[in-house]
Amino acid sequence: MIKAIRNITYEPHKPGKLVRENLCIDDIKRRYYLYVPSSYNHQIKTPLLVYLHGGVLRRELREDWEIEEFELVTLAEERGYLVLFPLGQFGASWWDSVGMTNVLQQIRATKQEFNIDDDRVFMTGFSDGASGSFNFAMCYPTEFAGFLPFNGHPGVGSAAGGMHTYFVNCANRPLYVINTDEDELYPAETKIRPMMELANEAG
Repeated sequence: MIKAIRNITYEPHKPGKLVRENLCIDDIKRRYYLYVPSSYNHQIKTPLLVYLHGGVLRRELREDWEIEEFELVTLAEERGYLVLFPLGQFGASWWDSVGMTNVLQQIRATKQEFNIDDDRVFMTGFSDGASGSFNFAMCYPTEFAGFLPFNGHPGVGSAAGGMHTYFVNCANRPLYVINTDEDELYPAETKIRPMMELANEAG
C-alpha cells in the first residue's frame, strides 16, 4: 500500500479558476470553485486554503462568483496556495450534515486531482464562513492544519445547527481569530474576546 501511495501521480494544470461539481448526500449537485496559482507544480506538494463564504443561508447558490477579483486569490497567487471555494446555501450550510460533508468531499476530490500537502490544509472564512470555520475546527480538527476565522462566532454551529461542539477538540490546532468592535453582530470586546480567553484557559 505504501508503495502504491508513493507511486501516485498527478496531471499538470493550467493556472486560474476552475469550476467543479460535487454530488452531495442529499442527491443535489453543487458547484465549487478552485484557484490554481501560476506556480503550481504537479510534482511538488502544494498547500491548500479552504475559504467559506458568508451569507450561507441564502436559498440559491452563489454561482456568479468572480474569484479572480478576490483579494485572497491575489495573496494565494503570491504565496503559491491552491484555494478551494465551496458554495453553501440553506439546507447545505457550514453547520449541517449536508453542507459539512459537501466541503469534506470537495477537499478529498481536490486532493485526488492535485498534489496537496496534507500537513498544510487550512480553513478560513468571513461572517458565516468564519462561524463555519469555528465549527469545522471543533468537529473535524484533524482534517486541517489551522483555522483563520474573520468576524464569526464559535457558538453558531451549536446554536443554529444543533452540533455538539467543544473547544477542547481543537486544542492542538492553531486558531487565529479576528473580530472587530464595529461588527454589530459579534463585537470583539464584548462577545468574542471573553469566550476566546475562556477557551485558552481551558487549553
